[in-house]
Amino acid sequence: MDSRDLSFLLDIAKKVHEAHKQHHQLEISVAQRTDDLGIGLQIDLNAALPAGALIFGRISGFWLGALSAVDDTLFCDKSGNFLTIGPVHGQRGSLYIPYGAARNRGPGLYTLDLSIHLVEAGTATSTEIGQASYKLALSNQPPWRRVEFFWPLIKLCMAVIRVDDEVLASEIRGLRESFTAHLFLGPADMPDLRAVMKDPHHGDLNQLIDSIALRMPFMGPETIIQLMCEIARLDGPVNAHEFALIRQVAASLAVSPARCAELAAAPAAIAAPGNTRALAPTPR
Repeated sequence: MDSRDLSFLLDIAKKVHEAHKQHHQLEISVAQRTDDLGIGLQIDLNAALPAGALIFGRISGFWLGALSAVDDTLFCDKSGNFLTIGPVHGQRGSLYIPYGAARNRGPGLYTLDLSIHLVEAGTATSTEIGQASYKLALSNQPPWRRVEFFWPLIKLCMAVIRVDDEVLASEIRGLRESFTAHLFLGPADMPDLRAVMKDPHHGDLNQLIDSIALRMPFMGPETIIQLMCEIARLDGPVNAHEFALIRQVAASLAVSPARCAELAAAPAAIAAPGNTRALAPTPR
């Protein structure tokens, strides 16, 4: 084989590779919504995607490369770089990016590299089926605190516990154990957690629900209601005061009264709040 033949083959390989990349590259449109902790993204993928697809987001800077994760468990891949994961429903993916969870060198424009994956639940392996990128403006990096991220979820749970004007030690202990197990809260987080749990004011319930939906896009309406019911059962069957609060939230989430009653009646173990695969996923 002479050099002309090799050049010809390399040219074909290059064109095939480019065609393969283009085949997987998705055209997207993005809507942003922010809160005091970060940025929520609604990403229209403009492609027919299989059910169960997930969207992965990594951030890089022009000179910095991939941004490293601040937390070694949440929003972190196995290489220690920032990673956020969200669900894909139809042609729309949802992601949340806390300002403090990725190390950056100040405000500026960064690249959010997106990839769409199908994940094998049994093996936690994934297959990439599409890519896209988006320019993202980041602000100054604030201090990262896990409890602050979970603040609306903790407040909602405490609203359930406090609604009957009786806070039992068993309820607080059960809730703390659940948060420790499922939200990866450790000894360093306990002072912040105690401060939030002792605060008697939960604020506007609809704002809490909106914040949970923004920060934890895996938590759908029924998941939120199920969690509230399971928290209510920490001291026994769901009572009338607890059910009234749960029913109020269910109505705002368009969960039917029949389904709400079914969830309230079902005995179940405490679920992992927020579906933590969105926060510390195994497929990477």
